Amino acid sequence: TKIVLNTLDNVTFGKDAIISGILYDEYDNPINNSLVYITFDTKTITFTTDMNGKFNTSFPTSSVGDKTVNIEYLGNIKYNSSKAGTTITVMKNNATITLNLPENSKIGQASTISGNLMNRDAKPLINTLVTITVNGKSIKTVTDNNGNFQVEANNIQEGNNNVTATASD
Repeated sequence: TKIVLNTLDNVTFGKDAIISGILYDEYDNPINNSLVYITFDTKTITFTTDMNGKFNTSFPTSSVGDKTVNIEYLGNIKYNSSKAGTTITVMKNNATITLNLPENSKIGQASTISGNLMNRDAKPLINTLVTITVNGKSIKTVTDNNGNFQVEANNIQEGNNNVTATASD
């Protein structure tokens, strides 16, 4: 008895890890309607193979790094047990921050700084902490359902002003 895993692609944080394969007997015939235990990171689910011995499931990703994948078939009176395993890397989701800075700010008056936070697939990152730092003073905000954010800065100086933006989980 053997488990053949399909090639597992690395996945970006926030997307599901897809795990699939086929359970075969010793003669390479698929074993249908049999339970396999699929573990991703620390979560295990039970899956029943289809009529072609195939299993296919997904797991949400909750952290970055290398994640262990284990598949186990316990066997029965007809078939021996079998195990297979591999590793998937969950990668950080590269993000792009676009800042909209005011054209003519005045010293002593609040200036609106707005922007947008998108992932590598140009989809908005919602409810994400964004820190805008203006001349050393940090202002925290959270993105909305469109990845947009806005803050008021009241420490504008004469001449050039140093403005940075960072996002964090």
